[in-house]
Amino acid sequence: MLVHKRQLIRILRSRGQSDRADWVERDLPDEFETGRHAGLLQTLRIAPDDLVDVDDDAEPGPGDRGVDAG
Repeated sequence: MLVHKRQLIRILRSRGQSDRADWVERDLPDEFETGRHAGLLQTLRIAPDDLVDVDDDAEPGPGDRGVDAG
């Protein structure tokens, strides 16, 4: 499953783990495969079931304001 790192950041910050969230923000690619990075998710104690596939993620990204650029 392909996920966006902002999901990890949001989960970590909600747990009060700002240092880990900062590391994820700084060092991980924007999108990554959960299967390929299963060890990282396990280290961060984030279950793949807690994440949403990029294709299913309804949250707009930066710059996506739902406005037609024309």
